[in-house]
Amino acid sequence: MNKIKTNKVTYLAAAVLATASLLTVNTNNAKADTVKSDSQTDNSQVPTNQVTENDVSSAQKKANDLQQIANDKQNTYQQMQNDNQNAMTRAQNDVNTAKNNKVVAQKTYDQAVTAKKQNDQAIATNQKATKETIVTQQHNRQDIQDT
Repeated sequence: MNKIKTNKVTYLAAAVLATASLLTVNTNNAKADTVKSDSQTDNSQVPTNQVTENDVSSAQKKANDLQQIANDKQNTYQQMQNDNQNAMTRAQNDVNTAKNNKVVAQKTYDQAVTAKKQNDQAIATNQKATKETIVTQQHNRQDIQDT
């Protein structure tokens, strides 16, 4: 994916450079069209249709500026990709934590259910023992009264 985006940016920069070159040539052609005819001026003063060093320098500066813009956009895009990846990782970690918490909660619930059953059994056992104790005490009273 990044390779494809990088190629798109590279192609964009190349297209911009080609356009800048065409504009420079068209500007030079326009200059040549405005030159006075030979009858109106000395030939030594007629500008030629040549690209000057200043034109080249200007085109290079424009190309460099456009390349910098393309680089900045690529860096911004990459940072967004990194941010998205980090967000996805954090979200997945949150999901995993939630799953782990659910497992722990289920175990705690199961332990609570087991403890309640054990408590209910202990209560039943205590009630049975209490009833047996009462019956035994009643028998003991009866035995004492009989003697």
